[in-house]
Amino acid sequence: MPQNPYSSVGSMVGHTLGVDADGCIPSLAMKVRYASKAASYAVLAADSGTHFDNTGAAGVVTFTLPTAALGIGCEYWFTSAIETNPGTADIIVAATAGELVAYNDLTADSITIVVPGATVHVWSNGTKWLSGVAISKIDVAITVA
Repeated sequence: MPQNPYSSVGSMVGHTLGVDADGCIPSLAMKVRYASKAASYAVLAADSGTHFDNTGAAGVVTFTLPTAALGIGCEYWFTSAIETNPGTADIIVAATAGELVAYNDLTADSITIVVPGATVHVWSNGTKWLSGVAISKIDVAITVA
């Protein structure tokens, strides 16, 4: 008889999960959500894990984060997929005044993505929105305010 590959079994939200000998859960897969927004959007805690972009927008799209306290444990990605306002802004990620920690600013209010291909990743520790920026080329302009 073949040996059971699972050293322990449990359940999560109605799914049976087995942990293999290496401590991995082979039956658990993460599903990433993607959402294109053509107009400004108030991001919800329920949107956690979503990759947002501005596909279809005719102008700047502002994504307003919930307060850091409401967003504790949440994370989001924002990528400029089209150039809507050349040289000025494509996407603005806005937070409650002073709750955003961004490049060289511990009390920022927003991050503005100026060119397509740049991505801002934000996550909340319950007190602040922490951020990281991924860029597709060296001379990408990101504005922190």
